[in-house]
Amino acid sequence: MNKKILPAALAAMLLVSAASFTASAADAKEYWVEEGSNGDGTEEKPFGTIDEAIAALDGKDGTITIFGTYNLKNHAKNMGWDGMVTIQGATKDSALQADQSAGIVFGGNVTFKDIAVDMGKGSHWNPLGETTVFDLGEDATFSTFMHLTSYENMTVEHTTHYIVESGTYNTMHLGGGYSTSYANGNAGSTIFEVNGGTVKSIGLAADHYKDDQVGISVGGNVSIVYNGGTIEQISHNDKFDMEIMGALNFIFNNGMTAPEKLSYGE
Repeated sequence: MNKKILPAALAAMLLVSAASFTASAADAKEYWVEEGSNGDGTEEKPFGTIDEAIAALDGKDGTITIFGTYNLKNHAKNMGWDGMVTIQGATKDSALQADQSAGIVFGGNVTFKDIAVDMGKGSHWNPLGETTVFDLGEDATFSTFMHLTSYENMTVEHTTHYIVESGTYNTMHLGGGYSTSYANGNAGSTIFEVNGGTVKSIGLAADHYKDDQVGISVGGNVSIVYNGGTIEQISHNDKFDMEIMGALNFIFNNGMTAPEKLSYGE
């Protein structure tokens, strides 16, 4: 694995901006969702599922506003979409919920905005779109873990860009999780960018719970871009490491420094 820590000037030049998903006010759509509802997606008659709202957006940028607590158990595991979908809470009591040990896949571009999360023990999110933004709010906490870049034996063909704006997150596995072959992973690059909030641990390895599970391969670069907020730890695991075909870049901007706990191999 190639590893680089870039000087500030070069880091600024190599900083990759998030993909632009802007739309005019006329084109932007908003739908409302309330679990158990059977409406047409309006505020007065919400859809019953997030998937209905995503389908209604028809590949366009748009916002899905959640009333109450929405359980993600019926979210389509391999569902992908175009455009940037923003999932936000209607009130401070709105929440996304995952049952114990549930694995939730978000296959398209998504922003989580000002919404609480209620994670059952051992449950996890697996966002695999081109761009994912975590902006849950300053008081929100994601208490379990996420698999980024890849999940199980899926192969992702595009660069994945993860952006943390607010909230607290327990463990983010950049090496995905539960792969049984290094042939699986991401054919593109992976960018993990922290602008605010707190990330307790970034794992440069795949998550695992079985002996036959291994790491993943990344066809391009893996870049951790630290612009603000707090990163408490960056670590890896030799057996479940990421095989990176490009470079591993640590980019610290705006006076940010490496976390006290930083382990990335020899």
